[in-house]
Amino acid sequence: MTDSQNRDQTLFLNAALDGELDAAGMIEVEANLAADPALAAEYARLAALRDAIKTRAPRPAAPDSLRARLIQMSQGPSAARPAAPQRLRLLDPRYRSLAASLMLGILIGAGAYSLFLSRPADDEVQRAIVAGFVRGRLSGDPVDVATSDRHAVKPWLAGKIAGATTVVDLKADGFPLVGGRVDVIGRTPVATLVYQRREHQIA
Repeated sequence: MTDSQNRDQTLFLNAALDGELDAAGMIEVEANLAADPALAAEYARLAALRDAIKTRAPRPAAPDSLRARLIQMSQGPSAARPAAPQRLRLLDPRYRSLAASLMLGILIGAGAYSLFLSRPADDEVQRAIVAGFVRGRLSGDPVDVATSDRHAVKPWLAGKIAGATTVVDLKADGFPLVGGRVDVIGRTPVATLVYQRREHQIA
């Protein structure tokens, strides 16, 4: 048997004596001990050495300071020392500018987000207004009620939509009233007044 094999067998025997082997390992050790008397003698020598160390070797007692520390540690951190009052710590000066920049970025981002959220609604209103104007121009009849009398346009619109409509007379300013129509923005009917400016109509 080589030295390497002897070392392996010795480690195997020590593991068996220390209870580190499972059931299959112990069965293998017992089979090897039965087959090899020299190995069985080595196992008996190691077992006797272990027992002698347990019974004859001095056992120094742990110092009282170590015992006290172990008792304090077993009772938790609150028992080990009184809790110090927590103090409000100001932010490290090196990070104050970073924190200020971060807060500013959050505020700007929140403002831009709310702006982008409101933009689609505004765009939808603008598209509906333009679509109503284009529809009136393409149909060749840009008004539903054609009259320059604002006292006739107002009651006609009041019968078509809810809420009062103010009809302003701008003839003195060069914008005579042509009439009015009802456009739909989203799902809401709205009053549209059409004025004339030279060759052009303005709704």
